[in-house]
Amino acid sequence: MIGYGKKIHRSESPTGVWSDRKRRKPQLGYPLLGGVGSTVSRVKLAKPQAWFHERSIMKIPFQERKTKLRGVLDIITGCYPSFLFGGRLGGILPVFHFHDVTREYLEPYLKYLSENGYKTVASKEMGEYIRNGVSVGDKTVVLSFDDAWASMHEVVFPLLNEYSFRAITYVAPSLIEDAVVGDRFVTWDHLKDMSNSGLVDVQSHTWSHAMIYDDDVVVDWVKPDYDRSLMAGPVIEMNDVVTRVTAEMLGRPLYRARSRMSDALRYIDDPSVHGECVAHVNANGGAEFFKGESWQEQLMNIVLSGKGRFETEAERLAEIKRELARSKEVLQLALGTKIRQVCMPWAVGGDLAEETAKAAGYETMVADELYGKRFLVKGGNPYRIMRLKHQYIYCLPGNDRKTVFSC
Repeated sequence: MIGYGKKIHRSESPTGVWSDRKRRKPQLGYPLLGGVGSTVSRVKLAKPQAWFHERSIMKIPFQERKTKLRGVLDIITGCYPSFLFGGRLGGILPVFHFHDVTREYLEPYLKYLSENGYKTVASKEMGEYIRNGVSVGDKTVVLSFDDAWASMHEVVFPLLNEYSFRAITYVAPSLIEDAVVGDRFVTWDHLKDMSNSGLVDVQSHTWSHAMIYDDDVVVDWVKPDYDRSLMAGPVIEMNDVVTRVTAEMLGRPLYRARSRMSDALRYIDDPSVHGECVAHVNANGGAEFFKGESWQEQLMNIVLSGKGRFETEAERLAEIKRELARSKEVLQLALGTKIRQVCMPWAVGGDLAEETAKAAGYETMVADELYGKRFLVKGGNPYRIMRLKHQYIYCLPGNDRKTVFSC
């Protein structure tokens, strides 16, 4: 009989749940809802796993959960602007966000804005508008592009020039450090060219755009079908070189993950253990290892031999300070411009991150807030700016206008 908090011996694996609460051993469970970027599949939970499921769910603040219920509440509570539903733009400033784009994809949005008489502003005007009520004029929007992918220079920059628009790009400097021409991200030279043009406002996306483990429950393993994007891969090391979990680390245990900018305490798993797991898989057939019947038990036996730990509150504060201060300092030194705004990865910013951003000298912050407004209004909270999906550009008043239900 398995009781809550009781040790499950290694010879027992009733449903893949392993626990040793007293010694803070890693555990294995399968929560239905992971954190931001989770790839855990929905599975039927046996009764012994219910406790792990509840424990995992309860620790994630509701405003970080990207669920249908959250979407419904956003609509009911007036989170979205009326123009999405056929209303006027009114005296608000909407901010739209993009990521990696092609010319064929982006140009129709810019064409719609241009043909309908819209203009664009960037971070300085956003701050002056929300803080001091400085008017940005009618039919004004903000265009933002996260992560500074290579397409920012190859596609977005030329199109901004053609349409006489401006845009913000949010940059995590650690991702630019090793970028070369033809890489996934822009280079420092590209950033300087775009910034100097006046068309691209380069602002902070934190130092590393990090996802961290925040629980000691093993929810999965790096298997041959592991396909998280680069920036959704949990961070292993956060020193000068940021190391993330990748698909090549077959056998590495995975834990629930949340943004580094959340208020979560990071769980640091035992490096010798996850290294041994990867070595064990490589020595036993690599991808073929996972076709065996006992692969999970073999890896869990290795995990149980180690001991991870949670960072202290002081360590958490130091890391968040480093993420925000270093990004600002590096960008300002490299570009010679003022970094006044930070965009929180996945729009997740805890109370600690907000206070740290203020102390670091950021004038505004892009981050979600429960029941907040997905548009800027005069006198709003400058540290809880919420954005709209770029598809909603077509909902703006104009010819061939759409509604939120047809975008």
